[in-house]
Amino acid sequence: MARFTDEDMDAMSTEELEGAAVEGAAELEADESAVLEATAPEGDFSMRALNAVVDALNEINGLMGAPEYPTFEEDIELFPTEFMDNLNMVNQALTDAGMDEMSIDLMTMGDDKDLTLLAGELASLASDKDFVRFMRQQEREAPAPAPEEEVVEVDETIETPGMTEDIDALMMQRM
Repeated sequence: MARFTDEDMDAMSTEELEGAAVEGAAELEADESAVLEATAPEGDFSMRALNAVVDALNEINGLMGAPEYPTFEEDIELFPTEFMDNLNMVNQALTDAGMDEMSIDLMTMGDDKDLTLLAGELASLASDKDFVRFMRQQEREAPAPAPEEEVVEVDETIETPGMTEDIDALMMQRM
């Protein structure tokens, strides 16, 4: 990642600064994805067991106001990055709720038996009254989305009686 001194930054245009910021963000995102891929569970995971996890995960996503995770269409050997992100989001919610003891240990996933246990843990969490209460409280405390501003066009032309004739007369005098 490029590092800039204060002098470098002072000499850069706004477009160059924006480009450097976008480039830096892309590098950070790539690094984060690489870490997730390196720590993603590997094993023999069947579509059926994965989708049982997805069903339970989507119940929690509903509580968190997150979009549903799509179902798997084939067996896999490595958890996708987006799946890891979603499961890590659940772990973060557990931490925020002070329920760290219920966190998901993704490093222990290796086969369908582990996925079955995970699906059960997630289903239990989705119906845990303390977790549900915490998520509903978060939803109530979340800032409401800003209302979309209504664009109103204003006609700034002000016409007074005789105005057109006065302008015409002025133009004629100038000629």
